[in-house]
Amino acid sequence: MGAGTADAFQTGLGVFGSVNLGFIETEFLKALLASSRYELAKKIYEESGDSSLDPTVLKDAIVAAAMNAFDNASNPNRTRGLKRCDEM
Repeated sequence: MGAGTADAFQTGLGVFGSVNLGFIETEFLKALLASSRYELAKKIYEESGDSSLDPTVLKDAIVAAAMNAFDNASNPNRTRGLKRCDEM
């Protein structure tokens, strides 16, 4: 491998190389929460300790997803309408 290849590998190749890793991780977390994959999100971002996300960004994304689930609830019952919000 040449020096140019090592530089390209550190910054990333193509379009994703110019996108901030924190942005990608935040969007991935939002996608997990939007698809009700709470346990997977918890395992990746809370239990593993390998996350590069700032704790305030993590908290803000979780609160925003919970508020979205609360706003979209059709029933104030925790076992029905607010179930997604309660599971978070």
